[in-house]
Amino acid sequence: MTDLSRRAFFGATFGLITQTPTAFAQRPTELRRVSQREYNLAIAQHADWLRSERHGLRAVFCYSDLSGLVLSREGEDTDLTGADFTGCSLKDCVADGLKFVSASIQDCDLSGSRFKRPVFARSTLRRANCSKIVWGVKDARLGLHATEKDGASLMDCYAGFANFNHARIAGFFFNTTFHDSEFRYANLSNSDIVGNDVGTYVSFAGCDLTSADFSHCRISGASFSNATLSGTNFSDCDVDTLVSRLDRVGRWKQ
Repeated sequence: MTDLSRRAFFGATFGLITQTPTAFAQRPTELRRVSQREYNLAIAQHADWLRSERHGLRAVFCYSDLSGLVLSREGEDTDLTGADFTGCSLKDCVADGLKFVSASIQDCDLSGSRFKRPVFARSTLRRANCSKIVWGVKDARLGLHATEKDGASLMDCYAGFANFNHARIAGFFFNTTFHDSEFRYANLSNSDIVGNDVGTYVSFAGCDLTSADFSHCRISGASFSNATLSGTNFSDCDVDTLVSRLDRVGRWKQ
């Protein structure tokens, strides 16, 4: 099992070589700028760390400015398992394949990022700014549904109090919590939104879904309790018979 506490790239800069590095981090007045070369080196070291606990360094980019960088090139898959992007800027970053597993992306600015096939699993995006992102969409101008190969995946994630206004995401949502987030004019059409068989949901509870687009989604477990649904588009959704209608408080139920 990988030891998250061992060593960290950029850890010495922010004093973050701990099991829970962000717990003691102090937000700086100015983000440290990371160059493309520095990022590439950190990712190479991180890959070594993932392969062996005795080699490499875990990538910790807390409160760094990575805006505009290429996070993975066409045809490449970059594994960011266990990486820490707390409070950093990934604004306008582009990527082909990215894997965020057990990663911290809370308080991160992801606005305007374009990720072709990102995977977020057991990660936190609490208070993240995801406005105007384009994730898992083959051609944002045409609004084409991503193929299974190209789509975004958000599984077992926590993304409460985040900003997804004007976001465009096509892909697979499983057992992820978005409570009290904003999705004003967001487009999630042609996505799969799936809970599980033990009563958990993809939760949009308390979210502002004003004019959000869920058309052509396949929904088999989602909570919209106390959400703002003014102008929300659920047209042509494929809704499982177990969750076939919206109740008075806004939750899909039998």
